[in-house]
Amino acid sequence: MKSLAMFGFLPLLIGVALAGEPVEATVATNDVDLTALAKDPTVWPGEIRLMREYSLPVLVQGKEAGSVKLAMGTPLKLVQALGEQIRVVYGDSTNVIPVSVSDLGARVAKVWVARLTVGGVTYENVRWGAVTPSTVSIRHAAGIATIPLASLSPDLQKRFGHLRESQGLTL
Repeated sequence: MKSLAMFGFLPLLIGVALAGEPVEATVATNDVDLTALAKDPTVWPGEIRLMREYSLPVLVQGKEAGSVKLAMGTPLKLVQALGEQIRVVYGDSTNVIPVSVSDLGARVAKVWVARLTVGGVTYENVRWGAVTPSTVSIRHAAGIATIPLASLSPDLQKRFGHLRESQGLTL
């Protein structure tokens, strides 16, 4: 294990820890606002995976002739987010499936959230940017901001690798 002091992070983390109890940021309960997501194709991943077994109709000459059962984990090409549903391609066929059977929410939440509130300020259409030992940059509907990692929720701090003093100071 290497000490954070070797990287010059120790004074920075101690300064943050001694500054007092941070005001934590909150992310909307539903991390991914599906209506907002449908309007922003730039954050759509090219591929999603099924989170459970799902059946798609098989069409022959435009008529349903049965179905194909897809296993959990099957990759599908994402064509369009439609709110609660998504248009996907599997093989040569395009289908609309519920978002709830896919990992779309989890994939998008890694790079984007509809709303983030930090210290009473709410940012809309947030995309995560560069992360330093003490901050994360965001792009949002009204511009760009730098957010102290100490002001984020524990889950977001963990996502960005931020260590609080109580969690130890070694990597």
